[in-house]
Amino acid sequence: MIAETLIQSAFQNLDAFALISIICCLTWLYVDIATKDYDPSFLPFWNFGIRLSLFVFIGYLISAQRRAYKRESQLARIDGLTGICNRRAFEEILQLEIARSRRYQTSFTLAYLDIDNFKAVNDSLGHGEGDRLLQAVAKQLVVVLRASDVVGRLGGDEFALLLPHTSHIEAHAAITRGHVHLSRVIASTWPVGFSIGVVTFREAPNSVSEVISKADKAMYKIKKGEKNRVVFFSANQPVS
Repeated sequence: MIAETLIQSAFQNLDAFALISIICCLTWLYVDIATKDYDPSFLPFWNFGIRLSLFVFIGYLISAQRRAYKRESQLARIDGLTGICNRRAFEEILQLEIARSRRYQTSFTLAYLDIDNFKAVNDSLGHGEGDRLLQAVAKQLVVVLRASDVVGRLGGDEFALLLPHTSHIEAHAAITRGHVHLSRVIASTWPVGFSIGVVTFREAPNSVSEVISKADKAMYKIKKGEKNRVVFFSANQPVS
């Protein structure tokens, strides 16, 4: 049991692996010297060096593999263009928030943001400029929201904002402030606007898809009429 615990620690912590490697090699060296008569006499120390080198090499391989795995895991959760959460990571975080809301009976808010006239920017200024616009929007959303809030890119020019433990009134203040900030900072450089549908859930919904669907419908309600606005709903309000 102790040996199993040590081995698990070694593979999880490189310092522990190095310490255990040295202990094993020293023990091996002691046994060699104490139980065998080597000729030439330096052979046990030669074996010690070879064994320790092998352990060091194995430790290096384990460390490199762990770093690669961690890097790939992070990349799989990050939107490559904007550096914020991708859809997969955002939905995982949203699922945790739903569970937290259900357990502690707290409210939370989801906002669905679409960039108005984004296609026109791509068509007239090129896709490179469109990419720079998306990066700028993501950066400013992170700046204007709280550290506890989560920003994700769901695809194309659509973003989602999760405001944990946030009431309808608090969400109204935060999203309105964010919309004004985006309009001032982004619209001064690109000819775009921002349609944002916001839904506050006072009770935990059934699923992630239900949350995103309601916020998405709220956003498209704007797109059907006058764009560049924010509309607010509670989860029990119908969004048609």
